[in-house]
Amino acid sequence: MQQPFSLQGRVALITGGGTGIGFDIAKCFLASGATVIITGRREDVLKEAVANLGAGAHYAVNDVADLSLTAALVDELAKKHGNIDILVNNAGINMKRPAVEVSDADFANIINVNLNAVFALTREVGKHMLDKGKGSIIMISSMAAYYGIDRVAAYASSKTGIYGLVRVLASEW
Repeated sequence: MQQPFSLQGRVALITGGGTGIGFDIAKCFLASGATVIITGRREDVLKEAVANLGAGAHYAVNDVADLSLTAALVDELAKKHGNIDILVNNAGINMKRPAVEVSDADFANIINVNLNAVFALTREVGKHMLDKGKGSIIMISSMAAYYGIDRVAAYASSKTGIYGLVRVLASEW
């Protein structure tokens, strides 16, 4: 008989874990025995999510768009919870608008949250994982990275960038 999959003793960090896909990922990781840390911008949402997730769930308020906070967040979480064994880059934003109506600021904001922040957090967590010789990083992308979908130029560009990042890091690390 096959043993159930276990993440007992592992620490998972999930960005955007207070709602939606991130929250459901957190539930699955907890059910597999992991300690889970969810992040997001809204403390009230995170508190409610942790209360609903139950034992083994923790939160840290963090805005992934503020890259200046990334290294300190990772160091703080590693000190508090031990090394991060699993990183799930789930947080992201979208804006549905015809490309000719997307401002440079709007485009840059989506790239910053969906790609730059993913790189910064992956780099900082990756340093810890490389030091101990193991870890898992899960990147959330989108079908918009593969198909031409109207009204999501910035989002599709950011999610396509995730695929390039994954290929480079898989080769490098």
